[in-house]
Amino acid sequence: MGPARVPDLGAEDLAPGAHVCLFSSDEADKRSVVKPFLEAGLKAGQQTVFFADDPEAASAWLVSEGVPLLREGDPGGALVEAATAAYCPDGRFDPDRMLETLAQAAQQATRAGYRSLRVTGETGWALQGVPGSDRLGEYEARVDELLGGLEVTAMCQYNMGDWDGGFLYRLLSLHRYLVVGGRLLEIPARSGAGAEGGADAALLGRLLASLAVMDTLPTSRQLAEFVGAMLRDIPGVRAGALHLLAEPAAPRRAAAWETFTAGEGQVLRLDVGTNAARYGELEIELEDPAAYKPYRPFLANLVTALAFQLESGWRRSQAVHALAESEERYRAIFRTMRDGCGFSRMIYDEEGRPVDWVYLAVNPAFEAILGTSGLEGRRMTEVFPEMNEPLPHLLEIYGRVATTGEPERFELEMPRLGKWMDISVSCPFPGHFMAVYVDVTERRQLEEHLRQVEKMEAVGQLAGGIAHDFNNLLTAILGYSEFLGSHEAVMAAGLDKDVSEIKRAAERGAALTRQMLAFSRRQELRPQLVSLNEVLSGLSPLLRRSLGEHIELVTREARELALTEVDPHQIERVIMNLALNARDAMPQGGRLVLETTNVELDAAYCRTCKEVSPGPYVMLSVTDTGHGMERAVMERIFEPFFTTKAPGEGTGLGLSTVYGIVRQSGGHVAVESRPGRGTTFRVYLPAAIRPDHPAKAADAVVARAGAFTGGQTVLVVEDEAAVRTLVTRILGDSGFKVLAYGSPTDALHVLEQKDIQVDLLLTDVVLPGPLQGDGLAQAALALRPGLAVVFMSGYTRTAVLQAGRIDPQAGYLEKPFTNESLLAKVRERLGLS
Repeated sequence: MGPARVPDLGAEDLAPGAHVCLFSSDEADKRSVVKPFLEAGLKAGQQTVFFADDPEAASAWLVSEGVPLLREGDPGGALVEAATAAYCPDGRFDPDRMLETLAQAAQQATRAGYRSLRVTGETGWALQGVPGSDRLGEYEARVDELLGGLEVTAMCQYNMGDWDGGFLYRLLSLHRYLVVGGRLLEIPARSGAGAEGGADAALLGRLLASLAVMDTLPTSRQLAEFVGAMLRDIPGVRAGALHLLAEPAAPRRAAAWETFTAGEGQVLRLDVGTNAARYGELEIELEDPAAYKPYRPFLANLVTALAFQLESGWRRSQAVHALAESEERYRAIFRTMRDGCGFSRMIYDEEGRPVDWVYLAVNPAFEAILGTSGLEGRRMTEVFPEMNEPLPHLLEIYGRVATTGEPERFELEMPRLGKWMDISVSCPFPGHFMAVYVDVTERRQLEEHLRQVEKMEAVGQLAGGIAHDFNNLLTAILGYSEFLGSHEAVMAAGLDKDVSEIKRAAERGAALTRQMLAFSRRQELRPQLVSLNEVLSGLSPLLRRSLGEHIELVTREARELALTEVDPHQIERVIMNLALNARDAMPQGGRLVLETTNVELDAAYCRTCKEVSPGPYVMLSVTDTGHGMERAVMERIFEPFFTTKAPGEGTGLGLSTVYGIVRQSGGHVAVESRPGRGTTFRVYLPAAIRPDHPAKAADAVVARAGAFTGGQTVLVVEDEAAVRTLVTRILGDSGFKVLAYGSPTDALHVLEQKDIQVDLLLTDVVLPGPLQGDGLAQAALALRPGLAVVFMSGYTRTAVLQAGRIDPQAGYLEKPFTNESLLAKVRERLGLS
C-alpha cells in the first residue's frame, strides 16, 4: 500500500494482526497518531487499551480531546493503564510473560463481546534501567509471530530523540507498518516469497522506509548510527564509520560515487560538508562488486541523500538550538511572571456553545492565585466542580474571545478564594484563549476601605452638625427650665417636679449629643499616660458583674506593656461598650477574652488602612464566641444608630462611640467576624515613646487694667434666637448690660461706635455668612484692643481648636450650658470675683 496520512489511520488500514511501530519526534507528533488509532478501535468495536508512561496525564489529555474512557457500566471507552504495570509488573521486563499477557488479553476481549483487541504502549519505562529492558528488541521480534494467530492490532511507541539510531533501524526491520513524519508506511514482509527476489524486495522496502526515518532523526549522531545499521543490513556491504566533525575544514565533495555507480569501483568514500565546515565522512566497501550490482544505484543515491541531510541537518540543529534557547527564554519569563497566565482550549457542545475549557499551559503564579496545582491537561469543571457562581460569566466571556478573537478585560470576585482578579483575555489561536490574572485584592480592599472611611467621615460630619444644632435647642431648654424651677409661682403650684423632669430629659439629650460628638471625634479628651493592663485590672470586677455568670471572662495582660497616651475614662467606655456588645452576641453563654499586647504596624498593613501610620502600638483585643456577623453587617457596625437589635434594646451608638474615641485618640479599630464563629475587635492605640509629655495649658485669664464694679457691657452675637434671648436674660438678671445681635455685621457696627462701651464679646463660633466667630473676634480686637472674648459652640473646645477656629487663649463655653456656668465664664474673663 502507498503512504497514507496519519489522520486516515483506521480499522480499514490496520486489520487485526497488524504490528505498527510509531516513531515520533515530540509529544504533539505522537498524540496526532495515538488519538486516531484509539478512535478507530472504538469505532470498530474493538477493546482499546493504552499503556501510558503517565496514565493520569494521558487520561486527562484524552478527555480533553473528547475520547471516552472506559468506565464501570460503560464498555465503550478506551482503557488507560500504567505501562510499568503492563510490561514489568514485578519490576522486571520478561518478553515471554508479556507475550502471554497479550494473548490472554486478546482472548478475554473476544469473550467480552469485543470484535478484537487494539493496544498501544509507550516505552519510556525501558529507558529507566528496568531489569530486562535490554530484551525489548527480542520482544518486538516475536510479536509478529504472536499476532499471526490472534485478533490483535498492536502499535508500539518510540520517541526518536530517546533511542540509539541503530536500535531504531532494528525496530524498523521488525515491523510490518511504520508511522513516521506524519505518514503510514507498509514495509514488505521479510520472508514469504522465499526466493532471492522476495528478499531483495523486503530489503529495498526497508531501505526506502529508512529514507523517511532519516528525514526526521533529531541529531546527526543518531543519523550516523542509523545509517551504519542500515548499511550493515545490505548483504556484503561493510560500512566504515561515519565520523561527524564539527571543526571547519575545506570541503572535499568527492565524485567517486559516479564511478561506484557504474560498477567500476569497490570502495566509495565521500566527504560531507559545505564551504564553511566539514560535517562527516562516509566509507562504503563492497566485498563482491559483481554480486550486489542491483544495490549500487541505491547506495549512490543514499550517499547523496545522506550528504544533503547531514548538511541540512547541521543547519537545522543550529536553528533548533536557537529556537530552543528562545523558547527557554520565553518559558523562563512565563514561569517567573508575577501575574498568573493560563493558556486554555475552549470546549463547545454540539450547538457550538462553550461549556468548559481545558488548561493547556499555566505558570506557577496562575496556580498560586487559584490555590491549586496540576492544572495542565485538566478541565476547569474537574478542578473546580463547586465553582458555580462565576462559571456562566467566565464561559460567556472566554467563549466570546475564543470565537471572535477580540480581547476583553474585566474584574471578577472569586468568593471561594477570597480574591478579586483583574483578568485580561486574548485569543492567540481560534478556539483557544490566554487569560492573564492579576490579583487586585489588596487594591480593592484599599478602595473599599477608602469608601468606608469617606462614608464614616461624612456620617461623622453629619452627626457633629446635628449635635451642634441640637445643643442650641438644649441650651434654651435647660436655661428656661432653670428659670421656671426657681420661680415662686411654679413652686407654689407644685410644678417644680415637672420642671425637674424637663431638665433631666434635656440633660439626657445632652448626653446623647456627647455620644454623637464622640463618634465625630469632636468631644474633649483629657489624655494622660495610661497602662491598658491597669485599666483592665480596674474594670474586671465591674465587667464580671455586667456580663453575668453564663459568660466566662478571661483577661490576658502582656508583660512590659507599653504605655499609651489616652483619656482613661474614655478608654474604659471603649472596653465596656465592646464587652457589653459581646455579651449581647452570646445570649446562651460563651467566652469573652480580653488581651493586651505590643505590636508593630508595618507599611504593608498601613497600606490597607490609610488613616494609620507605621510604628509601635498597644493592642487590645476583645474576642467572643458569639453568633458572629455577616459581611454586610460588618460594613455598617460603626455607623451611628445602626443596630441589629430589636427596637428598644439598643441605641446604635455604642460601637460608633468606640470608633470615635479610638480615632480621636490617634488609634484604629479592626474587626474580624464570621457567622457562627464569633467576633474579634482589635483596638490599636499609639504606644507612648517618652513618658515626659508637655502639660496641657489651662485657659489663661486675660489680665485687665482697673477694677470692675458691676454694670459691665456684654456684646452677645448668636444667630439662634432662642439661645440669644436666653443669654440676654441670664446676663441681664445678673446685672450686666447686654447688647445682643444675630449678625456679626451688626456687632461690628456697634464696636465701631467709640461712644458705646463694650467690656466682653460673647460670640458663637459658627455664624451665618462669610464672617465667622473667630473673624469677628479678630476684627473686634483690632477695634478694641484688650477686649475680653468668650466663644460658645455646640462643638467641643478640642474640636474647635483642632479646626483652628478660635484663639487658644480665649474663653470657651460648650453648649448646652447652665445659667451658672455661663455667668461663671463671663465673670472669669472679666476678672470679677
